[in-house]
Amino acid sequence: MAKQDPAPDAVAQRAAHILDQCVIGPVEVPEHMRPFMEALVAALLRVGLPLRDPHEGEGEAATGVMLALGPGPAGAAVRVIWRQHRSVDVLGEVWRMQQDAMHTALRRILSAQGYWMSDDTGDAPVVFGPRRPPS
Repeated sequence: MAKQDPAPDAVAQRAAHILDQCVIGPVEVPEHMRPFMEALVAALLRVGLPLRDPHEGEGEAATGVMLALGPGPAGAAVRVIWRQHRSVDVLGEVWRMQQDAMHTALRRILSAQGYWMSDDTGDAPVVFGPRRPPS
């Protein structure tokens, strides 16, 4: 009996499909970063986190994770940002505490999966790649 190819991973397919929708700004995802960013989105989807489309209006879709491209030591980096539910629209102490808690959770989730991130623990995690290159 011939060996069958494994079925395509549905989460990976969804990540590839929605990647461009969850990136903030007019910047297109560079082709060389697409595999890394698709894997990053798939990792977030696998733990049940919603991805937010910054181009959508407010509503339930306004809550979730957004990605922002920026410079990093490997050429480019991805900031993983949590956007709270629209009912938490006051930038007060509760908002800040919840934001910090979600960014800490994102950092721990991505760290557990081996992603290479900035050492700064105060804000949204900045991910440089799937793993730290050897020194």
